[in-house]
Amino acid sequence: ILFIVVQGVVLVIVDTAISQNARDKIEEELAVGARVFRRQLEQNNNQLVQAAEILSRDFAFREAVGTNDVATIVSALQNHGSRIGAAVMMLASPTRRVMADAQRPEEVGRPFAFPGLIDAAERDGRAAGMVRIAGRAYQLVVVPVLAPAPIAWAAFGFPVDDRFARDLQSLTGLHVSFLTRMHGNKWMVLASTVPPESRPQLLAAIPAQPGPDPRDTSAGTQTGGIRFAAGEYESLLLTLEQNDDSAIIAVLERSLEEALAPFRRLETLLSVLAVGVLTIS
Repeated sequence: ILFIVVQGVVLVIVDTAISQNARDKIEEELAVGARVFRRQLEQNNNQLVQAAEILSRDFAFREAVGTNDVATIVSALQNHGSRIGAAVMMLASPTRRVMADAQRPEEVGRPFAFPGLIDAAERDGRAAGMVRIAGRAYQLVVVPVLAPAPIAWAAFGFPVDDRFARDLQSLTGLHVSFLTRMHGNKWMVLASTVPPESRPQLLAAIPAQPGPDPRDTSAGTQTGGIRFAAGEYESLLLTLEQNDDSAIIAVLERSLEEALAPFRRLETLLSVLAVGVLTIS
């Protein structure tokens, strides 16, 4: 009996240590994934900024903007956007109104939907952010068209879709989801690598207050997000954009079953060895 008790205590201690190591491994994977995720978003923003600046410095394009040649402006936006794979190509006037939109011509003459990005670009020379247009999310950058003072603002954006989420999954090794807050504090999935049957659990588990304003660098945890459990997943929530009307967040997830699988095999092996040793003894 004493021998059985000792074996049982050893197995419990080993199981506890294995479980703790598995949790630490998941925590480390989420932290590393968050850093890779943010680095990739920043790289995409830099790519968009460089592409937008190339167009904004083109003499023919600036001349078309100065003479309000809308047809030439739209053609230049479409050609340049197709080369870099952009899904949003717009030009805003100094009065914050849309001068040209390669995808939605009906927006011409309306106020530019993101004046805060223009204000930031006017202050810093460029601006980038995550925005929502017609129910979809985009990485959007804004740069000035100088001659030599700003005569317009060029905006380009990459789509945030399932393909983009899969690319980030291949880099981070984690499931990636993008969500937006709708009216009534309800969340909607914009893009995700999580299987459709697991998405309701994700939506139900999201904290009511997703986090601080992303521009507040003093706030947040060590990984810059909020840890929570969503069914069979351990999740990390990152706030990408937040204001009074809406919010866009990213959720990085690690399957508990996948993370614990190697440790479960080790536990099984140790249990078999313990039973064998006990039987022989």
